[in-house]
Amino acid sequence: MLVFDGHGSHLTIDFLQYCWDNKIIPYRLPSHSTHIMQPLDVRVFQPYKHQHTLAIERSTRDGIPVFDKIEFLANLKQIRLETLKVSTILSAFRATGLVPHCPEVALSQI
Repeated sequence: MLVFDGHGSHLTIDFLQYCWDNKIIPYRLPSHSTHIMQPLDVRVFQPYKHQHTLAIERSTRDGIPVFDKIEFLANLKQIRLETLKVSTILSAFRATGLVPHCPEVALSQI
C-alpha cells in the first residue's frame, strides 16, 4: 500500500500502471485531510523533529557551536532509533484509522 495526498499531480496513468505492475495498492487521501489522516505526520515526524531539536541542544551544551551536516550525521542514527520504531509506525496507522480500516477515527477529528 502506498498512501499519498490528494493532489491531482500524483494521479497519472503512468503512476497507476506502475502500481498495477508492481502490485502496489495506491491509497489516495481525501483533499485537505492530510493533517488528520497522514500517519507519518500524525505520529512519526513530530517526535523525529523533537529528537532532532534535543540533539541540537545537546551539541550546544557540549560546546559545539554549529550543528552542521557532520553533527547531523553523527546524531542521525540515535534520532532514528528513538523515533522510527515499528511500534510507533503501527500506532500512526491505527491513530489515523487507515490500518485497521476505521473511517470513524478520521471523522471524529473533523
